[in-house]
Amino acid sequence: MRSTSRYRFELAGPGDDAALRAVLARNPLPGQVRLGFRREPSFFAAAEVEGEFHQTIICRDLSTGGIVGLGTRSIRDRYHLGSVLPIGYLGSLRLDRDHRGIGLVARGFRFLRELDGDGRAAVYVTSLAIGNETASRILLGGRAGLPVYRRIATWLTRGLPLARCRGYDRGFGVRPARPEDLPDIVRFLNAVGRRRDLFAAVAERDFEEGGTFRGLRVEDIHMAVQGGRIVGTFALWDQTAFRQIVVENHPWRLRWLRPILDCAAFFRGLPRLPRPGTPLRCGFGSLFVVEDDRADVARALVAAAARSHADTATVALLGFDARCPLAAAFPRGLGGTYETAIHLVSWNERLLGEWNADHAIHLEQGCL
Repeated sequence: MRSTSRYRFELAGPGDDAALRAVLARNPLPGQVRLGFRREPSFFAAAEVEGEFHQTIICRDLSTGGIVGLGTRSIRDRYHLGSVLPIGYLGSLRLDRDHRGIGLVARGFRFLRELDGDGRAAVYVTSLAIGNETASRILLGGRAGLPVYRRIATWLTRGLPLARCRGYDRGFGVRPARPEDLPDIVRFLNAVGRRRDLFAAVAERDFEEGGTFRGLRVEDIHMAVQGGRIVGTFALWDQTAFRQIVVENHPWRLRWLRPILDCAAFFRGLPRLPRPGTPLRCGFGSLFVVEDDRADVARALVAAAARSHADTATVALLGFDARCPLAAAFPRGLGGTYETAIHLVSWNERLLGEWNADHAIHLEQGCL
């Protein structure tokens, strides 16, 4: 058995960018359809969307000098019970297959616990794909050195073909935002968003160069206005210039049926199956906040955004807490639903036990 002394955990630096992107490319997420989450052309530039404070932990194989694993820690202000707390997000956990099963995950979390000593985060949130038994067994098994996980929600990601979304109810007035609308949009997002647990506090600087919403223009935000005030916002955020979702392979049945499925998709106005190795042409449903969770407003917003992105995307990725009323406004049968379990993470078990998880959560789909 290899000795773990052969490995060193440290924070990544700018010179590690290419190696970090290579680790992501080598380690797609398991499943019938394997998806790769790429960060081309710059890992660190793509990390800007995760929060103003960001660290990347790497596992370096000292025998080769190469990076064989990584994980990220980011922190941003989020609402909990109406108050703002600095809450961390743990993501992008990857470890090359040849280096698994020798205790490196536990060592990585021990290093994370040292970083957590800076007191920046009150607690962490993370997501685990439902059905990823390997990750669940390792992280939720109560192993020594690992933090405590408490599941607080089931997160639904729905892939909706834009061609179908354009036909949603158009009976509600929606228009694209203008730069002068930004202060009102920020006020609306914080006023309504503070009622949803884990909603990220928004500031005007988030839309500036280097801000959280990298590549998202104010004009990409659609507003529903009633009685002279904003009652809903939504944007389709195209991240393919810096973050990509790549289909690595299809099950053999899909490969055989591909010509038939592509033909059927053409006549039904649906997107064709993406070819392995190519990025999905998708837009992340972002800033999706609707006062009183009105389904008519939500559908009108999505329809307007879908029409404006006819040439840039084929699928909208919308995310909901399974308890959110808006989840029922968008049928699951059109493009499938990907389920993840949302967990709070801390080494302080008492803190997790006191956390009120009765409220539906709201996470920014494009920042996970």
